[in-house]
Amino acid sequence: MNIAPLILRFIFVGLTVATGNAATNRWWLDINLTSQHSRHEYVFEGSRHEYNSRNLGLGLAYDWRDWCDLKAGWFNNSYHRTSLYAVVHPRFDLLRSPRVMLAIGVAVGAVTGYNHTVDDLPPLSPLGILTVTVSDERHWRLLVGYEPFRLLLGENHADVATLQVS
Repeated sequence: MNIAPLILRFIFVGLTVATGNAATNRWWLDINLTSQHSRHEYVFEGSRHEYNSRNLGLGLAYDWRDWCDLKAGWFNNSYHRTSLYAVVHPRFDLLRSPRVMLAIGVAVGAVTGYNHTVDDLPPLSPLGILTVTVSDERHWRLLVGYEPFRLLLGENHADVATLQVS
């Protein structure tokens, strides 16, 4: 099942419906921290390797609208390679008060660094991450992501949960 058209439709509809929402014009420094894989190791070119769970890196996020931010940055990926990324991150508020925001969303864009790996992706690959965001909207933001690689690439791959703080 190809989910790319559904994701693009979600983004287009969201952009069309909510263009009236004001931009917050806030920049965030994103700190990429860690990931947890659904399995601890993988086999590549006949050898066993451990996934890297220390995915340190930095990025910038711009709150384009109160429901959507634009993100770009880098991190050390699961195969110990540097990855660059750029995504659009629309989200749907489950809770928004003057003190806290809780939202679900999807970050969709592109990433590098997964070619010549067990994933065998192109040098510039599509990226989709299901997200949960918790924030006080002024001082800090926590983003937990989930990438269902087994669903998208097959059973030989590991699903990944990620953690980013801003």
